[in-house]
Amino acid sequence: MTVHSALSRRGGVLLATLLLAVALGGCLKFPLGDPETSRVDPSFNGVWFKRGEAGEVVLWSVQPFDSRCYLIINYTARPDGGGGWERGGFSVSKGWLSQIKGRTFLTMQAMTNAPADAPYVVALIEREGETIVARGIKPDFVKENAVESADAFARLVEANVDNPAMYLDPDRYEKTGDADAETVQTILRAFH
Repeated sequence: MTVHSALSRRGGVLLATLLLAVALGGCLKFPLGDPETSRVDPSFNGVWFKRGEAGEVVLWSVQPFDSRCYLIINYTARPDGGGGWERGGFSVSKGWLSQIKGRTFLTMQAMTNAPADAPYVVALIEREGETIVARGIKPDFVKENAVESADAFARLVEANVDNPAMYLDPDRYEKTGDADAETVQTILRAFH
């Protein structure tokens, strides 16, 4: 049984992907790019995970919602001490890709668990085989530059695309495979 079919069977859950505010670096007032003109890249579809220092696992489910945007579901879990998993955080987002100076950025608009005045997380994402390296944009960097509109935010990102001061430390997410199916199913059972 593949991870995809195992997840699809679990109550219609579409698939798994960081805690929005923590893992990618905080929430922003403005999105990057236009979800209406974006296009999904099928290579990002699937379940991605990151293991923390204390054994925590972050699962991201990335599934096309339509031809432009993704439905992104985030699950976090930690070992329960008895061989199982304890439920952690959960969030649902709408996501879309934008290209700036040949670089790919992911904007996620939180549909759950985000402040109404700052529902966006934006990260530079790069593929290294079956790994995604995500570098969230620092909210403080945006504030320090007095950004007051989506257009101004886009100009700031374009002007600083190669500026390490704009980004948080990178997070690495591995694509799950059939060998991970049992762990993924066990974590999802903690949520359903």
